[in-house]
Amino acid sequence: MSENKILFISDAHLGMNEHKIDKERERKLVRFLRTMLEPGDRLFIAGDLFDFWFEYRTVIPKDYILVLSCLQELTESGIRIDYIAGNHDFWAGEFFQKNLGLHFHPEALRETIGDKTFYIMHGDGLKKDDRGYRFIKHVFRSRLNILLYRWLHPDIGIRFAGWCSGFSRKYTENRDFGGEEEYISFAEKLFAGGIDHVIMAHTHRPFEHKTTSGKSLINLGDWIDHFTYAQFSNNTLSLETYTSD
Repeated sequence: MSENKILFISDAHLGMNEHKIDKERERKLVRFLRTMLEPGDRLFIAGDLFDFWFEYRTVIPKDYILVLSCLQELTESGIRIDYIAGNHDFWAGEFFQKNLGLHFHPEALRETIGDKTFYIMHGDGLKKDDRGYRFIKHVFRSRLNILLYRWLHPDIGIRFAGWCSGFSRKYTENRDFGGEEEYISFAEKLFAGGIDHVIMAHTHRPFEHKTTSGKSLINLGDWIDHFTYAQFSNNTLSLETYTSD
């Protein structure tokens, strides 16, 4: 049995809105994290906490200081944070690990918690007909392209990246994801391979699917409109909504 609380969040896309609206969402997220988590608990971020994140060697975006400081405080208090890359922040890594104390995972994560095995992923490019996105993902993750991008001045690079993130987000928003059958089918294969719970994100549509044997698939929704998260405590996994404001 898991004695500590485990939380899962995703898709805050901080930086996507006009500054005032964005700061309201950021403060709400920080209140949630500071209120809900205690030393010994764990937090999994299943991608796209930021609308864009690129690690320059000596520069960090000033607009994210509040949430970055919060994450550092949490890790220093004894809360383990695992960050699984999404499609807006897969250029992260060293700063999160060395400066904030997070554990960064560029791909999906298989994790055993108590006596349950979780498969945690962002979920981008999962649908079979999303070949265009998978090609773009390959281009963006190219080592050569990352090296070339670093030569841009941050003021130029971040502005350009904001445009790219907006394009990517609109592409996702305009996609007809259809029903959840394809995601459920994907999860069922993982269940057959020994996974107990599948946590995914990306579509911004919270939903929960449970099997008769107690296994489950949860889509975390987002922190833009839904403010949803998953919680695992007392060996039970549930999809929740933060309403304490």
